[in-house]
Amino acid sequence: MSTTQGSESMNAFFDGYVHSKTSLKQFVKQYKQVLRNKVKKEFQADFKSYSQMVPCTTMFEMEKQYQNCYTISKFREVQPELIGKVYCDIMSTTKGTSCITYEIREFVMVDYRRKIKKFFVSFE
Repeated sequence: MSTTQGSESMNAFFDGYVHSKTSLKQFVKQYKQVLRNKVKKEFQADFKSYSQMVPCTTMFEMEKQYQNCYTISKFREVQPELIGKVYCDIMSTTKGTSCITYEIREFVMVDYRRKIKKFFVSFE
């Protein structure tokens, strides 16, 4: 399975650059071109990621920190989870000998109705 996947990824890497009739000299030339194009695409993606901003949706300083240090795609992945924090309240805290347990209340929508979900989180 892994050998097949490896060759498939290499085929995708060289797709459009080499074919069964490509000579060794042409292959080396095309290989350099493939690498140049790959580096160029990565550079463009990095530039796009750092030159654009996804706006913050909360007033949390943590979200601003994420926005500053993450790429756009990673920030978009993390942002909904952070927004979910807005709908959580800590109801109680219990300190044990080796851990702290928090009772958390979260407001969620279920079948277009607002419901309260309670859960406990413990940290050692």
